[in-house]
Amino acid sequence: MKQRSRICFIVLLYIEMCMLLKKYIFIFISILILFFIVRVYLQSEHVKAAYYNQKLRAQEQNLEKEKIQLIASLHALQSSAFIKKNVNDKLNLEPINLKQVHSLSKKKEDNE
Repeated sequence: MKQRSRICFIVLLYIEMCMLLKKYIFIFISILILFFIVRVYLQSEHVKAAYYNQKLRAQEQNLEKEKIQLIASLHALQSSAFIKKNVNDKLNLEPINLKQVHSLSKKKEDNE
């Protein structure tokens, strides 16, 4: 009887150990799956961030090109040749000779 009770105890102990082992294996596999999911998520976030960074760099390059074009346009508009051309063409003003300035001032003096 003692022998039989010992065998039953050993069998029950073995069954309990197997149950615990299955439980720990399940927990271990669950943790591995969780780590895998987190890694995939982080990798996808990294790819998204890299794509967004690349998009921002392209936008920065486009803005830099536009800035250079605007600066060139500003310098062209500020040039004296452009101003003279617009004064002559759009405002229909002609350059005044120095003799005309003297004659205007002489006329004012005569009128007074």
